[in-house]
Amino acid sequence: MREIKFRAWDTKEKEMIDLEPNMSYGDYRNFELMQYTGLKDKKGKEIYEGDILRYNYFGRDKRKKVNYEYTTVKWDTTYTGFSPFSEIWGYGLARFDDFYEWEVIGNIYENPELLKV
Repeated sequence: MREIKFRAWDTKEKEMIDLEPNMSYGDYRNFELMQYTGLKDKKGKEIYEGDILRYNYFGRDKRKKVNYEYTTVKWDTTYTGFSPFSEIWGYGLARFDDFYEWEVIGNIYENPELLKV
């Protein structure tokens, strides 16, 4: 069972906050919530909704490595779960599975310039 956790981007203070249960954080209208996917990247960093990922595809034989551009993590109704989402194509790319190697390189609030690459 995955751990249910959230973080929030404080739009007023322009900072990321790891939300703790039973804590008071002031005016929630200034927060953009992001849920933890329950997954970690290749370096052990937790992957949250709104993260920007760099990823590689290895194929089923694990020998062919294809480098991909950056993608964001969003809720995907097709897979009924979090999915890497293509801003260019406008849909989920794939599930998080064994054929991909993921690396968190930023998030949509602190590093929006990465989406323009």
